[in-house]
Amino acid sequence: MDAMNHAIMGSEPLDARQLRALCLLGLTGSFTGTAKRLHLTQSAISHSMKTLETEVGVVLIERSGRKAILTQAGQALVVRAEKILAEMSRARGELTQLARWGGSQLKAGAGSAACAHLLPGVLQEFHRKFPQWQVELRSCHGQDCLDEVKDGVVDLALCPESAGTDRELEFRPLFTEEIRVAVPANHVLAGQKSITPALVAKETMISGTADCPLTQLVRGHFEREGIKLPVSVIETGSMEAVRELVRLGTGIAMLPGWVAAPRDGDAEVCAVPLAGRKLTRRWGAAHRRGRRLSHGEETFVSLCQEAGERLNSVPA
Repeated sequence: MDAMNHAIMGSEPLDARQLRALCLLGLTGSFTGTAKRLHLTQSAISHSMKTLETEVGVVLIERSGRKAILTQAGQALVVRAEKILAEMSRARGELTQLARWGGSQLKAGAGSAACAHLLPGVLQEFHRKFPQWQVELRSCHGQDCLDEVKDGVVDLALCPESAGTDRELEFRPLFTEEIRVAVPANHVLAGQKSITPALVAKETMISGTADCPLTQLVRGHFEREGIKLPVSVIETGSMEAVRELVRLGTGIAMLPGWVAAPRDGDAEVCAVPLAGRKLTRRWGAAHRRGRRLSHGEETFVSLCQEAGERLNSVPA
C-alpha cells in the first residue's frame, strides 16, 4: 500500500501522448515521420519532446541532421513506456467491454468434467443474477489452466488444490471431493459397501495419463498403503472417457465420486467407497496473487462452492 501511495502521490505522472510520441520516434528515427503517424505538426512533436526532457531531467533524444536518435536514457524510458501504453490499452478495452455489455465480463477456466457437470447450473444461476455480463468458460486442464490465469487469458480457474500450488497465484478452497472406485454395475464388486486397496490392485485399471494430478494422487495414496497399482491398460486425458471405458466393462478406475456416480438414465457405473483411509481432494478457485475479485467474480466463486458441496454431499 505504501508503494502504491508513493506511485500515486510521489511525483507528477508522465503524459501518455508524450510517451507514445517518444516510442514512435524510436521506431521512425524522424520527427517528420512521427508527426505524420500522429497527425500532428513537426513543431508540435519537437515541443512535446523538449517538454518531456524537461520533466524527467535528462536528454532523451539526440538530433543528427534530420534523424532523431534515442539516448540510453531515452531507450530505457521507451522500454517502460511500451509496457505502460500496453496496460492503458488493456484498460481501455475493459472499459469498452463495460460500455458494450452494461456490466462486465467473467472469464473462467476449468477441466472438462467440471465444465460438463458442475458448472452448467452455476452459469445458469450466474446469468440469472448478472444478465448483462459476458461469460467465457474455457475447458483446460491442470497446469494449462493455471498458465492461462497467469497469462491473463482467464481471470479464474476452478481446479483441484494439487494443481493450484503456484507462488504467482492465490488458491481459495471451496469444497472437498472423495475419490471412489468406479466399477461397472454388473461387476462382482459393485454391491460392496467398500473396496479394499488390495482388491483394487487385482483388477484391470483404467486411468488418466501419468502426469495427471489425479493419477499421481491415487498412486501416491496406494503406495502409502503399501500397495503398488498395476500399470493401466488404457490411459486417457479425459475423466469422461475413463468413466465410459468403465461403463463398457474395460476395467475399473479411481474417480471423483461426483464423476463416477450414476446419472439420469445411466446406472451402469457404480462409485464404491475405498475401504480404510478415505482418499479426498480439495477444489478451489485460483487467481493471480493480490488481485481483488469483482462482485460478480465473488458471486461466481460462491456459486461454485455451493454446487461442489451439493454434488459431493449426495451418496455416489
